[in-house]
Amino acid sequence: MNIAGFSLLILGGFLVSTLVNGQDRISVMAYNLENLFDTKDDPNVADETYLPLATKRANPAIQKKCPKDGRYRKSCLNLDWSEANLQAKMKNLASVVLSVNQGRGPDILILSEIENRGILETWNTKHLKAAGYQTVMHLDSGDRRGIDTAVLSRLSPAGQAKLHPVRLPEKGKTKETRGILEAPLKTKNGDLITAFAVHFPSPRHPHEQRVAAFSQLTDAAKKAKTKSAAVIAGGDFNVINRYDSLIFRGLGYADWQTSHVIGCHSCLGTHFYRDNWSFLDAILNLKFDEKTAKNSWQIDPSSVEVINSLKLQRRPQISQSPRRFEVSDRTGASDHFPIYLEIVRNKVAH
Repeated sequence: MNIAGFSLLILGGFLVSTLVNGQDRISVMAYNLENLFDTKDDPNVADETYLPLATKRANPAIQKKCPKDGRYRKSCLNLDWSEANLQAKMKNLASVVLSVNQGRGPDILILSEIENRGILETWNTKHLKAAGYQTVMHLDSGDRRGIDTAVLSRLSPAGQAKLHPVRLPEKGKTKETRGILEAPLKTKNGDLITAFAVHFPSPRHPHEQRVAAFSQLTDAAKKAKTKSAAVIAGGDFNVINRYDSLIFRGLGYADWQTSHVIGCHSCLGTHFYRDNWSFLDAILNLKFDEKTAKNSWQIDPSSVEVINSLKLQRRPQISQSPRRFEVSDRTGASDHFPIYLEIVRNKVAH
């Protein structure tokens, strides 16, 4: 209910008092942008698919680097990732982000599949001006394909970003994969909000690898908890519906509030993986103990939603699943829908 500009909510036994659209309510979105690459060739990463067609055809060495797989090779050789197509994709992605909060986008935007800081800043300054994101957090993940995570925010930075290495089990050994980005942010009230951006191994990798990555995320989050008013994590967890109960509702239940577990119960998912809906993308909020909870933040369950209202986002088929960007007609945005929610500062009722 609203009383004189205030909102009163009951969340998990706590009475929550929050200023509507004020600093006691923070909006968060997690969005996999599906290969937001620039048009330049980076010899250190496998970005050959995302180059202008003229550049590929003029350079046999680039063609030689294309994947051997038939489908991926065809795309690498024939996709025209021109500047005009890139700008169209960035415009479409921005329209999705700005479709929330009366055209301003979320206060904290957690991103997956950004090639580098340059393309992130170009997208922010040219297409996301209405959001007013002054804080840009990004570090090179070292991923072979060159895809990174990032955080944009209207909140002030509270320090430098940090990249946590992620080590995964593989055939009796361990290997390092793209890291978990830690972004320290500060509210106008002085609260430290620590945001983690993740992009876990894809479903074609063993389930045990996502379990290991999730455990390492929780360890990093608990360390950040000692100095934070809130710890959130968002991004592409790559957890298909088959394993949702094992990770989000099982492994993560004791430590985290999870977006689609506590809210959005009529939502189908953020990705249509192999013709089945899954919440590959999620936003998590670390639980604090009862004593600490007096100054912590919690997810407002009624605020959780999958953002898919724009026609350009959805495939025209009955499934209405996410529509990836197509250079042929420059429609579509990403093969993921973003997940959105708001966290609120809670106060324990006495």
